[in-house]
Amino acid sequence: MPQTEKRALKLNIAANGLFAAGGFGFALSTRSEAILVDGIYSLITLAFAVVSWRVADLVMRPDNERYPFGYVLYEPIVNLFKGLLLFIVAVYAFFSSISALMSGGTPIHTELAFFYALAATAGCASMGVYFRRVAKQTGSALVETDARNWLIDTALSASVAFAFGLSWLLSLGGHTHYLNYVDPIVVTFLAVLILPVPARIIRDNWSQIVARSPADELVAEIEALLEQTAPASRWPEREVRIQQYGRLVSVHVYFIVAEGTVQEFDRCRAEIDRALKEHFPFVAMDISFVTDIHWARRASGDE
Repeated sequence: MPQTEKRALKLNIAANGLFAAGGFGFALSTRSEAILVDGIYSLITLAFAVVSWRVADLVMRPDNERYPFGYVLYEPIVNLFKGLLLFIVAVYAFFSSISALMSGGTPIHTELAFFYALAATAGCASMGVYFRRVAKQTGSALVETDARNWLIDTALSASVAFAFGLSWLLSLGGHTHYLNYVDPIVVTFLAVLILPVPARIIRDNWSQIVARSPADELVAEIEALLEQTAPASRWPEREVRIQQYGRLVSVHVYFIVAEGTVQEFDRCRAEIDRALKEHFPFVAMDISFVTDIHWARRASGDE
């Protein structure tokens, strides 16, 4: 595991533990369901932070007899379950808040809740910026998912701070008759805000697990690199297959040729390998040269 990724995942465990403890503590003090949702969110990300630590080390191991293609599939599996759990929490929070609204709302200590949410917003924003930078440096899908989680947590805390700050001001002005409804309204808003993010995490990682085509942007970037290193003017016929598993990008290219030497084919492989590794830190490559297109299509079971 790269040291930068290792430090980030360690920090993620510690920070999520701190935010989870703070969330539950302040939820008890303020009787706020919104802060409780924030604490549960941090607790879930803490549990998966520990799992991510193990998986990040595992996916860097070389292949072996039991795992001839390595451990890369564990990365999208972990992210998928993280997305599923967050989705369940958001759905539960939504229906719980609707129930609270129908039963007359929830009385809370808005002043204390406001200052907690303000501090949490600043902390989560700082972590989100840091993890976004580390994700770009390392190419780690685990760190990228953690960066998304911190940005979600920032939005959650900021929404709580805004709502409770506004209700605090209203209470200072004597407008207290609607204050019991602030907390469930905030929870409803947070649930709706959260739902699209785990839905995207589930969609993206499920696509990797079932070997669906990766994002169009990734495919276009790789095809552009192939055109630079092995132009169609020299290699006009080819079959390209691209797949992504977490941080690993797998590229299979089959050139259909009429003539050429082994040395020429190896030079072409070396050029493609150099170009891909410059853009993708974790890439698996298979470049083949065949005279019959049947063998290029046979590799994926097309014929």
